[in-house]
Parts: sequence; structure tokens; C-alpha cells
Amino acid sequence: MNPKISLIMPVYNGEEYLGKCVDSIINQTYGNIQFIIVNDGSTDNTLDLCQNYAKKDKRIVLINKENGGVSSARNEGLALADGDYIGFMDADDYIEPDMIERLTLNAVNNNADVSMCGFFIERADGRFRNKVLAEDIIRYSGVEAINNMLDRYEFHGYIWNKLFSKKVIKGNTCISFCEDIYIYEDLLFCYDCFINSDCVVYDKGQYYHHIIHDKQTSAGYNKKKLTSLKAFEKIIDDVEENKDIDVNRFKTSYMQLVISLLIQNLSNDKDGNKEIHNMLVKELYRYKFHELTDKRIKAASMVAKLSPHLIKMVVEAKRKFDFEGRV
Repeated sequence: MNPKISLIMPVYNGEEYLGKCVDSIINQTYGNIQFIIVNDGSTDNTLDLCQNYAKKDKRIVLINKENGGVSSARNEGLALADGDYIGFMDADDYIEPDMIERLTLNAVNNNADVSMCGFFIERADGRFRNKVLAEDIIRYSGVEAINNMLDRYEFHGYIWNKLFSKKVIKGNTCISFCEDIYIYEDLLFCYDCFINSDCVVYDKGQYYHHIIHDKQTSAGYNKKKLTSLKAFEKIIDDVEENKDIDVNRFKTSYMQLVISLLIQNLSNDKDGNKEIHNMLVKELYRYKFHELTDKRIKAASMVAKLSPHLIKMVVEAKRKFDFEGRV
């Protein structure tokens, strides 16, 4: 078998790092690739670079659109994807030369709906933080994958270290990205795919390099980050009655996210945005204490209820030793 793989890569103003990413894809040991680049209204030389690559490699399909955000760009790519499996790239990341070959082989050998691998998290300056895992291959059911997707040292709810079968994405449910959710939209997409999957295969070998830039780790608060709560709310509402899924893990992550957003709001100034602050404080009471599965989050939620400023001081003292995180 030689299944076709569609890779979708949105890019916005990526001229500084685009070359390394594209080169890592077109030089894969696996050749049957449809590489869809979606230029999302870039204002630098990104479009010119993409056009030059498309002229040199006929496997590249270039979409040029007005800026609409990463979910909009991915959805346009999905509309054109005709591969048996579909994957996604971030334009500032890169992959090992045999990543696609490995994931495809694992998918075929296990008749899997989703094929995943481990990854590195790196700073742009070359430093990285990651737990080194044994090169193991694990099979999950879709429900088992959902129960493991929040584990910090497992495969996560990222989309860029996975291949999804076309029959899952474009089946009866026709899965796409929520364009009104700007953070954790990928977690929701993964959940939708997992819940419709019979077999998910996970290769713990690390073949994807995810780059963290300083602007990501130091980014201030903005209201779009609040939409991340909606992603968890949708998942929790969907699995609340499913006894095979540990909904309390998602409730715990929701609470962790609320605390993080509360801290970031306070980081803008002493009191933060009052309206947002009051809304987030109210969210601290959404779930009962016994529903939280992590003792640290339980403790943090108690402190946050008493004094959001105090939990902000504690977390910021720890944060300088830890650069991993999305929000």
C-alpha cells in the first residue's frame, strides 16, 4: 500500500522560518504527499517564497486567501485535501526526514484511524525541554486516546504530531475547526476525531520539532484567549454522560485554564480588566472540589478563590523555570 498523505500548513508572515519547515516536508523519505500551503493574508514576502516552492515541487498546492485566522486557513486546506490521511504543520516547526513514512507505516500496519508520534518542544534559540520517551508503539481505542490526551508527557491534543484518516475527518460528522475558538481549537478537533475512531496508534519516537518563540512565552493577555474555555466546555458537555471517559480530567484542566487566564488578566495591571476578572472568578466555582483530579489544581483553586493576586505571585515565581505551555 502507498496511501496518499495530505499535509496542511497555514502560514502568516513566515518569511523568517518558512524555508526550514518546507524543506523538511519536501525532503521526506515518503514521497506520496499532497502539501497544501495556505497563505493567510501575509504582508511580508511569504507569498513569493511559497510561489517559488510551488514552481519547484508539483506536490505543493498553494492557497492564497485574506487573513482569517489559523482555523479558517486549515478549513480551506481541508476542503482541498484528497489524501487517505491528513496531517497538519505549523509553519515555524520542522519534522524528522522519516516522520511521514513512520506514521504512515504505523497507520497501515494497525489499520488505525489516527497515527501519532512523540515530539520535541524547542525554543527558537535551540534550547529545548522535553521528557525523553522510550521508542514504543501503543494501540488505543478512541475512548482510551481521549482519556490520555491531557497527559503532559504523552501525545497531547495537538494536531501537528498526528495523521488523521480521511474517513474519520470527512465521514458522517464532517469534522472541521471551530473558527470562533482561537486557542485549544486543535484539542477540540482531536477530540472529535478520537471519539469517531476505532483505533489510534501512538509511536513514542520523537519526530516532530515544535518551536516556541519568545513572543509566545511572554505574550500578554487578550480576549481571544477566553475562547479556549469554550473548547473545554464543548468536550465536557459531550462526555458528561459517557462513563468510559474520565470527564473530571477535563474539568481539572478547565480549572487550570481559568486560573491561568485569571493570572494573565492581572498581569496587565494591578487589578486587570474588572469585567473579565469577575467572570473568571465566577468560573472558579463551576465545578465541585471533589471533581478535580489534581491536588495542585485543587490547592491553586482554593488560593485563587481567596486571593487571585496571591496565586499570581506563586505561579510567576515558578514560571521562570518552565517555558512550556500554550496559554
